[in-house]
Amino acid sequence: MKTRNILYIILIFLIASCSKDAGSSTSSSDGFSTGTAGSLARFAIVGDNLYTVTKTDVKIFDISEASNPIYKVDKPFGFGIETIFPLGNTLFLGSETGMYIYDISNPLAPKQLSQYRHILSCDPVVANENYAYITLSSGATRCSRGLTQLEVIDIKDKKLPKVAKIYPMNNPKGLALNGNDLFVCDDNVKWFDATDNVNLIPKGIIDVKANDAIAIGKLLMLIGENGLTQYDYSGKEPVLLSSIKIGFK
Repeated sequence: MKTRNILYIILIFLIASCSKDAGSSTSSSDGFSTGTAGSLARFAIVGDNLYTVTKTDVKIFDISEASNPIYKVDKPFGFGIETIFPLGNTLFLGSETGMYIYDISNPLAPKQLSQYRHILSCDPVVANENYAYITLSSGATRCSRGLTQLEVIDIKDKKLPKVAKIYPMNNPKGLALNGNDLFVCDDNVKWFDATDNVNLIPKGIIDVKANDAIAIGKLLMLIGENGLTQYDYSGKEPVLLSSIKIGFK
């Protein structure tokens, strides 16, 4: 956990440095700007607000003055919350029992739209406007009764999410979605063409054991227990750009 926290700090600086060229945030037509983070992140930046998750709550901070964040409110969001992913004015929360979808049109008063339930399993999530991608893993002790698979969820109606397709995996963890490219951290990193959204086409494999991924432009950042690696995936084969080794015994 300590290693992961340090690596996420490094990622923040890397993302900030490359944002001028590749764009480190996404924005939707409704004017909400969202900060880029990994699928295992426990925080999300949307506009002038920072959302951080605990197992049961989301704490909201006003960060309009970055040097002086102001705590605003604490909202109960569910049970076993593990991850948070922003998209426009929507928050997707991965939990041990499913995915929660919240509308944050009113940033300080999130409104639950729906919950997609599954068997107890660890559950990071990424999404585009129409589909969410969830990895279910039983690798952690607390998720020992879970499944090991990638689920594609139809969220065109965010009040009624439904499974569109399931892909067997070995022990999936984090994932990243950027345009038509989907990366899944399994026993290695699997690269898919997600142009069709539901019917994924394998594009390649990166032989790295990673816990999470962030894709910005054509730059892929992979975070693992031993460090951070960066790849250029603009061609047919990903090209290793750099590797930062960090580890604790």
